[in-house]
Amino acid sequence: MRSRTVLFIVLVVVTAFAAAYLGVSAGAPKAAGKPPTATTASSPAGSTDNRTPGPGPARSPTAPSQQTGQTEQKMGSPKAAPPQAAPPQAAPPQAAPPQACSSTAAAQPPAVTILSDPPPPSPTDPMHFGQVSTTSFDDSARISMAGDYQTLTTNFSKFEIATGRGVENGSGECDVTRSLSMTLPVTGPGQGGKLGFYVGGYAWTGQGASAQLTLRGNGQVKVQRFPAGFDDSYVLALEFPVTPGATYTLSVELDVHQNPGTGGDADVDMLSIDSQLT
Repeated sequence: MRSRTVLFIVLVVVTAFAAAYLGVSAGAPKAAGKPPTATTASSPAGSTDNRTPGPGPARSPTAPSQQTGQTEQKMGSPKAAPPQAAPPQAAPPQAAPPQACSSTAAAQPPAVTILSDPPPPSPTDPMHFGQVSTTSFDDSARISMAGDYQTLTTNFSKFEIATGRGVENGSGECDVTRSLSMTLPVTGPGQGGKLGFYVGGYAWTGQGASAQLTLRGNGQVKVQRFPAGFDDSYVLALEFPVTPGATYTLSVELDVHQNPGTGGDADVDMLSIDSQLT
């Protein structure tokens, strides 16, 4: 009877060990190559009961997405280059400033004296001119005497002043002066009379330039001014009484002025001088 009881206890113990052994086998890791059991909605993401142990440390579920994001950042499209500044546009051409004239007055060219033909000796003729002389830089001047020697004309072809860069053969000086003198002897047995002296020519003065003609004789002075913008012919007259046996000297001065830095152009000439005894 006692032996049966002992045998029963041994069987119970063996059965318990067998059950325990089978339970351990059921919790052992599954063979490699089988997919891990999917996590159910009721199981927490971090539960270790439904994870399949691997040979290495478990990876975070977010690691692939983080790596993918890093890869996209590295391999994404290149950043657009910053806009480049537009090249500076060339400045529009500006007109060159007018060239300044020289403050030194232009030198007078060498003077030449021209003589008229002497009148024939005749003490009975009325008052008339003797041999007239003209001194100027114009060596082309010509004196034409009338048959009665009471009228004469002096013509010029070079008595001209041109200044400024816009005029042919223009001078570069701010101030240019040209002068002339005439000697007129009056002779004859007649009584005194009057001498008329008439200077004519043409003047053109642009903006920034001006001119002046001065006529002197027997103590008198006549002035003709040509302001900027003048463009016309002119005649300047001087008259005074004369006496036979006397010699009279008349002078003509032509001045052209250019305002410094304005580039003003001017072209003024004297074409003729008429002299007459009445």
